[in-house]
Amino acid sequence: LHLGVLVQVARALEFAHRRRVVHRDVKPANVMVGSFGEVYLVDWGIAAALEPPPDGVPPARFVRSIEGTPTYLAPEMAAARGEEIDERTDVYLLGATLYEILAGQPPHLAPTVQGAIVAVLNPDYLVGVARRHADAFGAIVRVHSFQGLLLARSDGSAQGVGELNSSSWIFR
Repeated sequence: LHLGVLVQVARALEFAHRRRVVHRDVKPANVMVGSFGEVYLVDWGIAAALEPPPDGVPPARFVRSIEGTPTYLAPEMAAARGEEIDERTDVYLLGATLYEILAGQPPHLAPTVQGAIVAVLNPDYLVGVARRHADAFGAIVRVHSFQGLLLARSDGSAQGVGELNSSSWIFR
């Protein structure tokens, strides 16, 4: 997975968000690249609908269990707070995927599932993760600041994926 592919994933998420659907399981394993370079975001099994919900998609507000991949979970997913799940959840997961591209490991790596969930719910852990890998993140001149993406829910700074798509992405 490379950064050009990640931009295509952001476009797929923008498409879904405009239709009021959040993926909730964005991670490298759910990104497929076809033989002609086409990018697919797969495994929509835990996708949830925002208000008003489209037909056939369960509403996010009813989510009351931890669903998703523990090493990538957004805080609202780890806490099973369905009423807080929205487009920013996928922006967080996109940031977690970017983290793995740059650092070579998922952001919430822990020896146990419970350890990963505890790490997600601890904002100090997230800041420490970003600081530990600051050298790897230096390759990006502007991506709305990685820490802003990673901490989307705790500081409210993350925009929708549409704004990320319209931003200038500059790489060294």
